[in-house]
Amino acid sequence: MRPRELLPLTAVLLLAGCQTGKQDATTLGQLEAAHDPRVAAQIPVTCTDIGEVCARAYAEHAAACLDLVEATDPGTRAAMRTCAQQDFRQSLAHSPPGVDRLVATRGLAEATRIARDNSTDYAANARELDGLSGQLGAMPGGAAYAAYYAADNDLGRVLTRNVPPAQACATLKDAQAKLSTAAAAGDFGRNLTTLRSNLATAVQNRGCT
Repeated sequence: MRPRELLPLTAVLLLAGCQTGKQDATTLGQLEAAHDPRVAAQIPVTCTDIGEVCARAYAEHAAACLDLVEATDPGTRAAMRTCAQQDFRQSLAHSPPGVDRLVATRGLAEATRIARDNSTDYAANARELDGLSGQLGAMPGGAAYAAYYAADNDLGRVLTRNVPPAQACATLKDAQAKLSTAAAAGDFGRNLTTLRSNLATAVQNRGCT
């Protein structure tokens, strides 16, 4: 009889769990060490635990995919959009209670915004983005992101004529109001500025008063 066969079932399960945990930690370390998103995107994440390591691994992989959504090859762009959405969702699904979910929720919102503008199912992505905006608004530090994605969704609905023409001006003004107090630094601050400018152009082009 081999030594492993002498172990009680509980010990075997504990050993399997330890091996799985070590493998998940190794995968996370590889993802964090891969400074090139093209390398990180090729590292498979298959963990199933509800835990911080697993959640972070999925988030790191999703972030690498998100960095590649503007790749030259159209097929790669589509694959990376799908990867970013799926793995940010996986990160949230594997996050234990009490863990900060702002980064993964924000990442999923950005991935969904991009998917919305490149998908045949605009309405489904827009609905998901509405829900994510609401979740961000309830999180510490999430108010500016909530305002940004909600306002961007409003503008998108007007531009794609998913809002009746008679409601377009009211929708645009409401979007501007959502951004009235939103502030941030860095790249996201520039995104806010760009969205405000796009909303102002849309208001002007439609003669809204």
